[in-house]
Amino acid sequence: MRPIQYGDRSFSLGYFRKDKLTITSQDMINDFYFGCGQDNEELFRGVAGLLGLVQDKLSLVSQATGKYGKVSSYCLPSQSSSVGHFTFGNDRTASNAKHTPFSVVGNS
Repeated sequence: MRPIQYGDRSFSLGYFRKDKLTITSQDMINDFYFGCGQDNEELFRGVAGLLGLVQDKLSLVSQATGKYGKVSSYCLPSQSSSVGHFTFGNDRTASNAKHTPFSVVGNS
């Protein structure tokens, strides 16, 4: 095990593995790399899991690029009783959806 440290000095210590990520029975990503944190500290203390959405080659979004292109979106629920969603690819089925483009500046 070796720790992964973040810019704010938070870290996660655990195992790094490769497996097949199955989203649906027809929707899979082979050779998907992921970490399984056993000891999460600082900002992540007590957190059950982390999801990488940054522009790093090991983030979920970057690993899905080959299958879905560089398009993904997520919607956080406005209330804890509501449900959010995560979408890969250019899904234009939600006609009332709004978006805010952004870009990452600098190195983390």
